[in-house]
Amino acid sequence: MQRENKRPWPFRPRCAALVLTATGHGVTSTPVPDLDVADRCLPRRRDEREVRRELDEYLDFSRSQLRAAVDVGARDAELVVRGSGLDTEVELRFRLDGFPGTVFCRRDVPFDESGAIAGLRAWNIALDEDVECGIRRGAVEPRGPVTWI
Repeated sequence: MQRENKRPWPFRPRCAALVLTATGHGVTSTPVPDLDVADRCLPRRRDEREVRRELDEYLDFSRSQLRAAVDVGARDAELVVRGSGLDTEVELRFRLDGFPGTVFCRRDVPFDESGAIAGLRAWNIALDEDVECGIRRGAVEPRGPVTWI
């Protein structure tokens, strides 16, 4: 399997199955057609009250991430929630002085494919650190009016 994990964070990363063949002339790779594993996935049915409680806790985490980013210079910060239940997506949007006309946006998906709580919180990825160490130090370059980080 080949996985690519780069910012912006892919919550449903592209994967490619390859067959590797080693010969006396080197190694060759042949792509394998996409596999349908839907019938082998865990069911996503969960108690709605439990999902709402976990989502409320996750949104508290998201708000704290925005507050921390504001503490290090973000402005016009907003939290946008799209979808509902296990299909919720959270966007954290903000602007920074020194980057006129650019809105920085981080997309977060609180639940994984199995319905378990996951997202950037599980990976301990902090927005204020990315603002300070990534954007301000040039590791992330603005790309158009909205830059996803």
